[in-house]
Amino acid sequence: MKFAEYEYKRANIKEIKKNFEVLINRFNITDSFEEQCSVIDEINTIRNEFTSMRTLSELRKCLGVNKEIYSKEIDYYDEAEPILDGLVCDYYKALANSKFKDKHREKYGDQLFNLAGMKVKCVSDEIIQELQQEKKLVTEYVELFESYKKEFQGEELGIWDFDLYINSEDRSMRKRAYEAETELYKENENEMQDLFDRFVKLRHKMALKMGYENFVDMGYARMNRIGYDKDMLV
Repeated sequence: MKFAEYEYKRANIKEIKKNFEVLINRFNITDSFEEQCSVIDEINTIRNEFTSMRTLSELRKCLGVNKEIYSKEIDYYDEAEPILDGLVCDYYKALANSKFKDKHREKYGDQLFNLAGMKVKCVSDEIIQELQQEKKLVTEYVELFESYKKEFQGEELGIWDFDLYINSEDRSMRKRAYEAETELYKENENEMQDLFDRFVKLRHKMALKMGYENFVDMGYARMNRIGYDKDMLV
């Protein structure tokens, strides 16, 4: 199937929430290991479908396909994805308390439980609003950087377009490209500093709500740093 032939259908977060609640309840009340495995499969299907539709909307927006429409879809997923993350945490908590936990660990491996443990350290109902704000900041960041352009070698380049020239075999070309890219950053320094400041303050706020001293440890948990921490990298 060609990329253009993939059907896009918005993942309805309200329906997803209802389905998750039903599935988690089924998971909790059943006395069957096989039934719990079936629930896990259904949850994974929902999550995969959500990710597929979100990714499809992002790709089509980047490719300029109905950009206005898919820009609105990205705005929707910025709001919806943190809600899904909260639901996934509810599922992970149920998994951790399952009467068949040992059998699940044998079937799915320790990594599932390790990832679950990291996820619940980063998401809670208390910070859903901040997570939504963060998603919007990420979208703002991408759009901001996409808007930065500079003339170089007779063509208009964006920030990420300079990589081709910065990695040139010609040393003088690398130097000129690096200087031009640096100028582009300087020209937009105030906007970037403002965005960075908002990111730092928002993430620090989230970390405090989650019981961390700052965002560093929460950031490591987000990156699924299993088996080592920041102190081991010093």
